[in-house]
Amino acid sequence: MQSEMAKAGVRKKKSARNGVERQAPALKNRLNRLRGQIDGVERMLDEGRYCVDIINQLKAVQSAIHGLEKQVLEGHLRTCVLSALGGKGAESKISEILELF
Repeated sequence: MQSEMAKAGVRKKKSARNGVERQAPALKNRLNRLRGQIDGVERMLDEGRYCVDIINQLKAVQSAIHGLEKQVLEGHLRTCVLSALGGKGAESKISEILELF
């Protein structure tokens, strides 16, 4: 029987130093800021703040999530994918991908 993680598509790490592990402190800092922003939205709701102000704060949360996602993707590309490709020019192709994101 498949584990819950396997059913959800979660893979076990292959190496001891993948991109996420190397960035863990910076990623955790971003997550802490996100928690603060989300707590701020909750306070705004509790206080009955103006809808547009809440929407602006939610857009800031979305932007912060996008930044976190991009940072995780960059770590993955620069470690896991780069070592899998290992060929000449891989670094420049990774930079091209990141510019699109």
